[in-house]
Amino acid sequence: MQIEHVRSDFDLRTILRVIWRRKLSIVLSMAILVGGQLLLTSRQAPVYSSCSQILVTPETNLFNTNSSVADPTRALQNESAIITSVTIRDLVRQQTGKRLSVSATPSDKSDTVKLCASGSSAQKVTDTVNEYTAAYTKIRERLIEASQGQSRGQLDKAIADLQARLARLDAAETTIKDEITAASGDPSRQNSLATQLLQLQDTNSSQRTNINNQLGKLQDQRNLVSIVDVVNSAQSTRNNITVLTYANVPKSPTSPKPMRDAMVAALAGLLIGTTIAYAREQTEDHVRGRLDLEADFPDYPVLAAVPRFDGIGPNEIITERRRTSPAAEGYRKLRTSLEFLSLTQRLGVVELTSPAAGEGKTTTAVNLAVAVAQSGQRVIIVCADFRIPKAHLYFDLPNDIGMTSVLLDRATLAEAVKPTRVPGLYMLPAGPVPSNPSELLDSERAHELIDALAARFDLVIIDTPPILPVADPLVTATMADATIVVVRSRKSRRRQLRRAMETLAQLEIPLAGLVLNDETADEAHAFGYGYGYYGKSYGHREVSNAVRAEEAAKAPDDPYPTLLADPPVTGGSTPTPPPEVNGNGSGNGTGHAFPAPTFDAPPPPSFGEIPTGPERPADPS
Repeated sequence: MQIEHVRSDFDLRTILRVIWRRKLSIVLSMAILVGGQLLLTSRQAPVYSSCSQILVTPETNLFNTNSSVADPTRALQNESAIITSVTIRDLVRQQTGKRLSVSATPSDKSDTVKLCASGSSAQKVTDTVNEYTAAYTKIRERLIEASQGQSRGQLDKAIADLQARLARLDAAETTIKDEITAASGDPSRQNSLATQLLQLQDTNSSQRTNINNQLGKLQDQRNLVSIVDVVNSAQSTRNNITVLTYANVPKSPTSPKPMRDAMVAALAGLLIGTTIAYAREQTEDHVRGRLDLEADFPDYPVLAAVPRFDGIGPNEIITERRRTSPAAEGYRKLRTSLEFLSLTQRLGVVELTSPAAGEGKTTTAVNLAVAVAQSGQRVIIVCADFRIPKAHLYFDLPNDIGMTSVLLDRATLAEAVKPTRVPGLYMLPAGPVPSNPSELLDSERAHELIDALAARFDLVIIDTPPILPVADPLVTATMADATIVVVRSRKSRRRQLRRAMETLAQLEIPLAGLVLNDETADEAHAFGYGYGYYGKSYGHREVSNAVRAEEAAKAPDDPYPTLLADPPVTGGSTPTPPPEVNGNGSGNGTGHAFPAPTFDAPPPPSFGEIPTGPERPADPS
């Protein structure tokens, strides 16, 4: 069986989580771009821009009856090209004696063109635009006048040509008539010339009609031109260019604009920073919060998320010494999760392991055991880490006799199991390091030992080595009812975790779920909750030595008092000690017994011979 690596889609919650998680890199990217833009802006000279606006009225061609109305948009674009052409600039320079340059931009919504100029002097750019606008208006007027004059001349020439054609027709008829008069003594010639005259008159009649029609139209156009000249003269308008607004002196530069440039740089930094954040998110191999576990392993629950808690000493048990801290509450949540799981499956033996070393599995096992013992149950920690045993250090217990001693028949179980300073909590240390840890754990004795402990305690917690380096936790997992995988935030690698989970799944080892260790406040906020309730409402109490001494005086039988303990057990001040073990297999009713001949010759080992440990404080009521 292979666990598929599943990544959730980027919804809004995931986007916000990534932005929150990578906020420092995003803010840094924005700060770099904004700072660089402000530095560049401070070194730039101010640039001023000023504009005028002219109205371009479409020209009406009175002299060409076949002309069509041009596209207004194209006409404006042509006018803009004419304004900025080299020819017009040369004419402006000839008229003003200055080299002026402007840009022309046609409007999309009206028949206007905007003339603009930019420069370091506000007054200079304003004068440039106004002078260019005035010069171009005059140049345009002269061009129109020249165009209209040329049209009038062409019209007069056309009328004269038609009139000349009429005169030639009349002259031809007059010539024949004169010849008829001269041939008065020759009747036959007169008759011949008369016939020619009739034919010529008939031919000229149709030509004369066409010429007269054309001549009438041209004369009408010429009369209209005269009327237009009179109107233009009366209105002083000889130009299709009208200046709507002249340029004004700008009060502020168009560039640089620090606020605008900073906002653009900030948006660019946000975009770049977010892109980098997503790139890092896709390539990040470390587990960074509960959402990563839920996204990668949706089929397995996250039983608890234990927040990071600074200021603790080495091998300090948080659930014992700092019970009001958020971290202690995280371990109690883990205890509650196991209680709910026990409603549907047997959880008498629970193994805690991790993909690699240094992920907090031993710390989690010890604090879970203390939390369960504080709820009034009988718990034993079995240190099955035969390679680097550490669990005994949390309770200041020796490791000279332990599980290996019992498995190798060098000590009895009664000698190996030791009570801790926490009422109801016992421990079976690892013992001397053997040469063959995996084979020793895979022996029949080890299975019988775990079964015997499960018969006598409410919960057996097995602390094992990590999964990937050695095979030990896979062996002990077959003895447990469920396995819990502990993951440390920002340290555990997803690739290693997937390999560990796949290994457990391939061996069909029952997996209770995952525990996220060392969760940061940012990761908790990204999940939608924080630790402010415990840090602000109740707060973590730092207890002085005087208060510890006072608590110790109230419970003299408990050499290691715990502060703010769970409610004491009613009906007596001493919890029921673990039942004795005898050769008949008596225990807590589960039917399991540690076989006497396997580990100890008669008399059989007995938990009754083990000190019961410190008593719980009596109920003050």
